[in-house]
Amino acid sequence: MVIFALDMEQLLHQIEEYKKQIETTEAATAEEVESFRTRFLGTKGIIKALMGEMKNIPANQKKDFGQVMNSLKMAAEEKLELLRSSTSGQQNGQEHGKDLTLPGASI
Repeated sequence: MVIFALDMEQLLHQIEEYKKQIETTEAATAEEVESFRTRFLGTKGIIKALMGEMKNIPANQKKDFGQVMNSLKMAAEEKLELLRSSTSGQQNGQEHGKDLTLPGASI
């Protein structure tokens, strides 16, 4: 994903949009979780591209921009862990979805 040079206000607005996307993301399968990870946290992901914009930020605003970016990255990492734990719980529940009180298969 390529992020074009934007002014600080546009970048902050874009980051807020990404935060909303992160918060509203749901995943039912491990593939969807991996898709979320690569989209936001991967080497060619959104956060990495936004971090690359640091060079275009004026020196007096770099600290603020860095704090906002750290906040975005932490939100994405927390959501990723939440999605991973929720999908692993569903997978475990599906494996144990058999009724163990039923008689076994005949030999």
